[in-house]
Amino acid sequence: MERKAVPELDRRICERFQIPGATVSYKKKGLLRMGRTFAETSCPLVEISYNGVRFLNRKELEPDQEILVEILSPANETALTLKGKVIWSEAVEGNGYHTGIQFYPYGRKKGENEPRKLSHIKRWAEKYVNIAET
Repeated sequence: MERKAVPELDRRICERFQIPGATVSYKKKGLLRMGRTFAETSCPLVEISYNGVRFLNRKELEPDQEILVEILSPANETALTLKGKVIWSEAVEGNGYHTGIQFYPYGRKKGENEPRKLSHIKRWAEKYVNIAET
């Protein structure tokens, strides 16, 4: 299956990095609000940046679907929950889908992610980028 997204949307502004053993759970937004339960849990995190995350999941997600992701690092830190939207979902032979999520902006307005969440990702980058380079 081909990637369902406009190529111009694949902006790689921020450095991507891996967090070995990290997982993603997600909820999809319905007509009025975010779902009450996670659609999938413990999806392996492939890579993350300040702007988004890519993970491996079992179900194809539609582009532009609003989503809430919860990221848990293997260090059993507090889970990080971020709002965003699906940019693309691509079949992985015999193994589900790789899904790319773009996080909503960081700020104090309604619908934005809290700025402290960006600080959390920056701490992960400081911790895990050096691991990936060795």
